[in-house]
Amino acid sequence: MASITLTINDKTINCPPGTSILQAAQKAKIRIPTLCDHPALESIGACRLCLVEEKSGRLMAACVTPAAEGQVLRTNSERVLEHRRNIVRLLMAEHPESCLVCNKGNRCTLRGIASELGIGETDLYPMPHPRILEEANPFIVRDLSKCVLCGKCIRADHELVVVGAIDYNTRGFLSRPETVHRKPLEESTCTFCGTCVSLCPTGALSVKAR
Repeated sequence: MASITLTINDKTINCPPGTSILQAAQKAKIRIPTLCDHPALESIGACRLCLVEEKSGRLMAACVTPAAEGQVLRTNSERVLEHRRNIVRLLMAEHPESCLVCNKGNRCTLRGIASELGIGETDLYPMPHPRILEEANPFIVRDLSKCVLCGKCIRADHELVVVGAIDYNTRGFLSRPETVHRKPLEESTCTFCGTCVSLCPTGALSVKAR
């Protein structure tokens, strides 16, 4: 099978056809931040943090764009970084200011990317939302005020566990991962395997302390 040759950040990379730009970059040890991507899940390009810039000036999501012969890409151009910072600022504007007490702590992917991009406090108006803390479940704590809608929990449920206990519900600011008819997790088909918790990039899902 013929390989594809492309250039990322002035580095020549060879990869098989069908490889995404993100996979090609990862193979070459070139870091591209992402919140929604995971090697065990189908890529959906939800968070858009993996934007890269083609030589023509076109911006594209690296996780869902196949690598092409002769591509010349930048993952860290000023234009790309500006877009990434704006995306993170918008996410932080809807995120609660509870990093110091969040059980995810320094393992929070969003917090790590924000620090990497030099973003502390955002100057955007905080976005209020009705998401609440759900602690009634005996196994999992859901704090959906910290949910960034990356879809990892839903995709893990559908693709890995193959149960279909949760999916997106409503749209816009009210969108959230929920069970059918908004029933508690313990009344759904959830098996409480913990896969969704292990893949969550923020403190939206956590194991309940006993």
